Amino acid sequence: MNQLQSEITQLESNPAKNQTELDSKKKQLAELETKEKELTKSLPLTTQISILQKEIQTLTNKPTKTKAEERVLESKKQELAELLRKQNDSNTNNAKPSDKTKLYIGLGIVGVVLLISLFIFIRKHKKRPT
Repeated sequence: MNQLQSEITQLESNPAKNQTELDSKKKQLAELETKEKELTKSLPLTTQISILQKEIQTLTNKPTKTKAEERVLESKKQELAELLRKQNDSNTNNAKPSDKTKLYIGLGIVGVVLLISLFIFIRKHKKRPT
């Protein structure tokens, strides 16, 4: 992709020459970028975050940046913030509410046993002659 970008900048320096080639290279670059975004989105969230952090670090450490690179850097920072927000949201959603099914079943069994015991107790006392 970097090679394609350098070819585009070379062709842009001579716009009168090879305009069709320049257009086709830009189209190729756009297609590659969309494929890259689709592939990156299919990765796990932590992997996406680490990839973005590396790209941001690379762009930040670059001594001279063009305006396009500065725009890319800002968009990557915004994307990273959004991914971190998603990760935080998913972490809070992963804390499942406690499942009380076992508690209800246990209490039901205890209740049934108590009722049966009560009926047995009452029957035994009714049969006794006074």
